[in-house]
Amino acid sequence: MAMALGPGAWNPLPHGSLPPPRPRAAARPAAGASFATRHVAAALVAAQGVRVVRRVALRVLAPTDYYGLLGLPAYTSDRKAIKAAHRRTVKLVHPDILGPASGDLQVIVNSAYRMLSDDELREKYDTTLRRSKMSNMAMSQWANPKATEGLFVDETVCRSCLKCASSAPGTFEVDPNTRRAHVYLQGGNDVNDLDIAELGCPEQAITMLPRRWVPLLEYALQKSKSLQGRKNPFDLLAAAHCRVLQLTAKQDLGAAPPDAQLREEYAEMATALKEDFREARRNILAKYATCSDEAKKEAGELIAKGGRPPSGIQEDDELGVFVDETACSRCYKCVEVASSTFAVHRSPERGEKVHAVAQDADAAEILQAAVRNCPSRAISFVQKADVPLLDLAMREAVQLAQTSGVLKGPFQILEEYLVEDIIRMDLELKDFTPAQTRRDARSVAAAQDAAEEISEASQMIPEDVRQRLWRGIGGDQSAVKELEAMASGEVPSASRTSLKAELFQSFDADGDGFLYSTELRGLASAMGFEGSDSEWTQEYVMICTEVGCDPTQGLDFRGFSRMVDDEEAGYLEDEEMVDILQSR
Repeated sequence: MAMALGPGAWNPLPHGSLPPPRPRAAARPAAGASFATRHVAAALVAAQGVRVVRRVALRVLAPTDYYGLLGLPAYTSDRKAIKAAHRRTVKLVHPDILGPASGDLQVIVNSAYRMLSDDELREKYDTTLRRSKMSNMAMSQWANPKATEGLFVDETVCRSCLKCASSAPGTFEVDPNTRRAHVYLQGGNDVNDLDIAELGCPEQAITMLPRRWVPLLEYALQKSKSLQGRKNPFDLLAAAHCRVLQLTAKQDLGAAPPDAQLREEYAEMATALKEDFREARRNILAKYATCSDEAKKEAGELIAKGGRPPSGIQEDDELGVFVDETACSRCYKCVEVASSTFAVHRSPERGEKVHAVAQDADAAEILQAAVRNCPSRAISFVQKADVPLLDLAMREAVQLAQTSGVLKGPFQILEEYLVEDIIRMDLELKDFTPAQTRRDARSVAAAQDAAEEISEASQMIPEDVRQRLWRGIGGDQSAVKELEAMASGEVPSASRTSLKAELFQSFDADGDGFLYSTELRGLASAMGFEGSDSEWTQEYVMICTEVGCDPTQGLDFRGFSRMVDDEEAGYLEDEEMVDILQSR
């Protein structure tokens, strides 16, 4: 896979490293952060008097949008998938299952279906949802609403000298984890201080630009982080211009691609970045400005019809893991190390490659080891908001390879998504007033109202039932069975869970919270297993693999619960668990 790693190359997430959690409000460090990370903010302030950005992570207790409420990926447009999700969800939230307290939630589920099943309404809702998530679209605000120029920091070339934040602390602030600066308030210092900051940057990372381009470049910068430094924001603007030409220009049979010459021109400008960053950036912007609004609008309409979901930006830099299956060598070391996170694809078309089945299922140290020990470097830490899009890109890559023989990596396809998002955003920014460049206040309010409505309705349902409901909506069949059993009165709400916990503890001889081979064999014998030691070893490894646990460690309670709830493997009825407990 070709990667543009020019002078703007930057990888904020090095292979095998997981950045420590961001400080909480009032700069309180997250648990597990290194000593240096916990004290970097205080050290920066004390040593140089620079402003340090602080972020607050929000805890989500319920789905916050209609897609999540129906158990669908964000921006799903397939009507059949939406209809099937509604049928599944409306059965689970029916008062016959959850009781009369679920009436409000059922009303919201039906409203969500009416919204998402109508193409026009869904498009408006998607726009509202996307704009509500623009918290980092443009980081800077403006001290002077009438200002015509603003500063932009290309963080892909910033080398953390902190001179700008020292020279103009009213304009620049520093991220305490990356130690890279960005503008938080345009015009926060006088002109002389800003000139010193711009001209004093040893990497020429700071450029004064027309106000028109500042929010778009800040948006493109966030997208470049999703690509882990494969492209800088100016590369992405150039790619967006080329993409507009690809979509709108006519191409004669046998002729070169319509954007071939344009790509060459941008490539020459990118080469000039090595000599004069600021001049090259201005030239790239001048070239991008020649792309007509009419062409962008036509391209935007074609992109919308293509059905590709817009990517999102979340409030903090929470990380997830992603496996590039085109690079996976099927060594399965990651499955051995982080069995709750990784598993092997069962479908033949995925070639028995590994993928991430859950996020946050293993400790950070275990995930670091899995990434570090991957011999083909197929696993990487990515922004959690990008995981659904990367999964979609991975599926598209597999389909392309099978149907047309075209070999593309998921990050190449993700880049196409993000470039198209930049085209969309350029069109949308034309309708924004300066006060709206951070995010659309109306959209934020609408999204918050919907989230609060879902939360309030769900709070009417008991917590243990609510936990099963979210799992059931997500496709967990054991949770669905528990809800149905509770509704029919066959089993008290905590009965089956208590039985499983008691059964697990009765076989956990050493009390370490895991059932190792010898411990689990006792249960297998009680269930009728009569094979030899070698046959049991094979059976034990297979069980651990199927439920996502490490054979060298044993089954934890979650894996044990999956095993006894698995209908294909032999679902254990409550009466059977009682009999086994009584026989011990």
